Amino acid sequence: MAETLKLLIPSWDELYALLTELTRSIRAEYRPEVIIGVARGGYIPARIAADLLDVPTIGTIGVAFYEDVGRRMRSPVITQPLNVSVENKRVLVIDDIVDTGESLALVATEMRGRVEELRTATIFRKPWARFTPDYSGQETEAWVVFPWELRETIRKIGRRLLDSGKTLPEAGNCLALAGIDRRMALTVLEDLCGESRP
Repeated sequence: MAETLKLLIPSWDELYALLTELTRSIRAEYRPEVIIGVARGGYIPARIAADLLDVPTIGTIGVAFYEDVGRRMRSPVITQPLNVSVENKRVLVIDDIVDTGESLALVATEMRGRVEELRTATIFRKPWARFTPDYSGQETEAWVVFPWELRETIRKIGRRLLDSGKTLPEAGNCLALAGIDRRMALTVLEDLCGESRP
């Protein structure tokens, strides 16, 4: 799995630089009153964007579409309702990445008719996305592993590697070859193995 999955693992500093650039583009033409982060990946980008754009009101809406690394459900579903009022406001919806675009499209549909103006933004975008955000940063075909989900990603990929018959050191090597710090991978895998023991 990790041997064939191309990973992009940006650092916190790289993400902050990408968000700074993204928010400069937004600020040049749009002044949102509310920022909505698409949970879970959009939580942290929404908070950073709110700081960079001087927007005090932040909310979230939960959407689930991926069951595992690289494995989608049939269609996205809203898992947490919007938690702030957006009625008649200029709203910016932020997510970490647009892959198919179906999650952002669902959120946009959910909000249209309620807001004065709605715009969307993502740090990364996939070239095959069917929904194009109003603002997006870097294009990539890789599976992006964000710092706020690194352990979760190691656990999911690591579980598949171990279930396929790889030993713990072999699984750690596969993850290291994919760009994940080997020491961290082994620590998480050891925890994972310890959890599965009776």
